Amino acid sequence: MAPFLPANNYDEICAAVQQLGYPSFIKSCEHGYDGKNQWRVDSDEDLAAIAGVPEQEYVVEQG
Repeated sequence: MAPFLPANNYDEICAAVQQLGYPSFIKSCEHGYDGKNQWRVDSDEDLAAIAGVPEQEYVVEQG
């Protein structure tokens, strides 16, 4: 199992990615399956591209 951190909003996602490093996977705890509500981020630009994610529960997993 890869290291992971919980997050509830974009700022917490950013903090988790900073701690875990790139690449990371952001996965929604609800409605996250088959590529839906899941994102792979490989760079600061990728992370900025998901800035509009709604506040909800996420898991940020080291890739």
